[in-house]
Amino acid sequence: MLADFKRYKIMIYLLVFQLLGLPVPVLAKTKIEEKSVEEKAATAQDPNTGQSLAVVPVGTAETDGESLEKIADRIRDSLSNQGKYEVLTKKKTDVFFADNPNLLAQTKAPVTLDRYLEDAKKFYVEFAYKEGIGLLQNTIEAFYNTGSLQKQTFVLREAHLILGNIYTADEDKRKAIQTFKEAIRLDPDYKIDSIVYPPATVANFDQAKEEYLKELKPTKLEISTSPSEAEVYVNGVFKGNSPVVLENYSPGTHFILVKKPEHETVAVKLQVTQDTKEKIELKKKVQPQVDLHGLKVAQLKDIPELVRLGSVVGEGLGVQKVVLVSLEEVGWHHRVTTRMIDIKYRASHKHSMVEVLDLPKDSLTAAKVLAEDLNKLSDVDLAKDPKKYAESDVVVIGTKRKKSLLKSPLMWSLVGLLVAGGATSAVLLTRDGEGSASENPNISSGFGGSIGKF
Repeated sequence: MLADFKRYKIMIYLLVFQLLGLPVPVLAKTKIEEKSVEEKAATAQDPNTGQSLAVVPVGTAETDGESLEKIADRIRDSLSNQGKYEVLTKKKTDVFFADNPNLLAQTKAPVTLDRYLEDAKKFYVEFAYKEGIGLLQNTIEAFYNTGSLQKQTFVLREAHLILGNIYTADEDKRKAIQTFKEAIRLDPDYKIDSIVYPPATVANFDQAKEEYLKELKPTKLEISTSPSEAEVYVNGVFKGNSPVVLENYSPGTHFILVKKPEHETVAVKLQVTQDTKEKIELKKKVQPQVDLHGLKVAQLKDIPELVRLGSVVGEGLGVQKVVLVSLEEVGWHHRVTTRMIDIKYRASHKHSMVEVLDLPKDSLTAAKVLAEDLNKLSDVDLAKDPKKYAESDVVVIGTKRKKSLLKSPLMWSLVGLLVAGGATSAVLLTRDGEGSASENPNISSGFGGSIGKF
């Protein structure tokens, strides 16, 4: 008995640390283990080695096309000489653009924030309330703070409704009512559907609406546009074509989205007070173009658009990476910026930038510096922590599906050790931990009316 206890003592310690929420202590490695780790690190191959890469110039109508093409050629040669990537030749890239003049018209629809609402609903059905709450909180926060995301037709009220529904299921009535009040503020006319949502959620929503309307001091919101007859969305809900007048509306922060064919979509984060009027000017849309040598865009500061265009070009060329090269005049000198796009994740590595005083003379030196920076920046795995390395305005919503303690295979394997010995542990430790209730033939996936048809 004592021998069995000693055998599993270390596993019991791990169980205690996990139950208490303490960091698991790291055991000291033997010299043999340390040597093995060092040998593996020394022989490990760079995962980017051998990947294909294309260098693509990108400029505006004001860009000196000839100078841009020359610096892009230098960077292409420097990357090719370093040998890390299989760099497409200039000829192949030029032939591709010549053969695909309508490439940018074939773009795929961007991934919208609505996908995270669907993921949150799945968490709800799986009783993974903590994960669903975290996902929705991240999604709402990202929308509030990111201008590019506010150009999506995202119904913000719906995110708060789903979040309040999960709070209700988690028996946190205070947070549920608080969340429903925000949903009502965003869309005062909304009426909850008792067929879609369970009775407890409907009751909390009705209580929140009654309390909110008692405290509400309504205002009037007028939205006009130039030109008129543009679609107006408030917090993602279509309110009609401009001009739009909303009587008895709620004060506070609201998100206005205006759309009109052949014009740029405009998003405005508006603080509504008493009788607020907002006039929005719409600009004619300048479509990105493909010429024989690269891309032409309306502006170089729109990072999400550059990432989208780079991803489209990369998919068309069949490469894993695309390096966008831009050139801007800054006073008496030039600024060269390179941005590497990872096609798999449709995300940007951190950009690299140099300022060149004498562009023709110093172009080779600048190209070598930029190529070295690109190689270093590309070592970052965007899948592990994209927010850390991508631009601040290139955003990923969502949270990893972290398993709760009760779903941890390690915990239950250790419990098995204590209760039934090593046999139970041997079975449980072989699981990958990704099983769900639907995989058990004795558990039904239909939860009935108590959860509703959500």
